[in-house]
Amino acid sequence: MPDYSTDGIDVLAVIHVKVGSEGKEFGPGDAAAVKAEAAAWLRALDDDKPSVTVSVKIEQHSADVPWKDGDGYKWHGPAPLGREYAAQVCERFPTWGGSR
Repeated sequence: MPDYSTDGIDVLAVIHVKVGSEGKEFGPGDAAAVKAEAAAWLRALDDDKPSVTVSVKIEQHSADVPWKDGDGYKWHGPAPLGREYAAQVCERFPTWGGSR
């Protein structure tokens, strides 16, 4: 049986973020760097909307293992809270194999 430990696995990620009608894609690239970039972008947005829909879709993969990993998040409510929660989802999603 192959060894699927997380040590040394090179993980790439793509993150799709949508805030209201504005969408942006981050990656593909190193998972940790892409997550940090998406979180920083979410935190830098400044709008005066009382409520907004925020969605995040994280897709991760590696040539070292035969599966893909990912998650999604959706928020509708106060804009500043939604952007911050989405940024935290990006930062806190495990680099690899959180569901394994």
